[in-house]
Amino acid sequence: MTQTHDDVMIKNQTLYDKRAILILHAIHTKRHVTLFVISMALIIYLIIDATLRQPEGSSNFLILYIALGLFLIVSSVYVFIINKKRMLNQAARVRLELFYTFEQDSFTLTIEGDEGTQEQSFTYKSIRKALETDTHYFLYVSRNMALVVDKQGFETDQAASVFHDLLNEKRVKVRKIRMSTKDA
Repeated sequence: MTQTHDDVMIKNQTLYDKRAILILHAIHTKRHVTLFVISMALIIYLIIDATLRQPEGSSNFLILYIALGLFLIVSSVYVFIINKKRMLNQAARVRLELFYTFEQDSFTLTIEGDEGTQEQSFTYKSIRKALETDTHYFLYVSRNMALVVDKQGFETDQAASVFHDLLNEKRVKVRKIRMSTKDA
């Protein structure tokens, strides 16, 4: 950690690899499981309701609700199984080095990979939400795009603590989530 005048400068080096991708996938899968359970409960309710209320010979709503249920099951199989296999294949090929420089008003991400170096700057206001696990921070800059920050990538433990304090100071709400070892 380097202090300059009133500004804070925190450096972090993160290896974006299979472990980070699997943790991110587990986080997104938990969200999809919740939506799946709620949606299935609603569709089951609608099927039962349509069955009990339908007049003799009319099955339009029942067929519609059954079709919705089948669509939900098929799309969930894609999200839970096929998408995970695709992510595992991607994870085997991805190995990027991410370098973060967190300063008082903004932060910079430098990505070094096989295709060269890219750099992008962000303000703290661009962070829509932040999740924290035991090993990583996930800073969401859009609904589905998270910047991965490895806690072990900070220069010191004090730098990691100052980073967390900086997020709080910038009013970035960090939600701590528990991950079991089978999730990742």
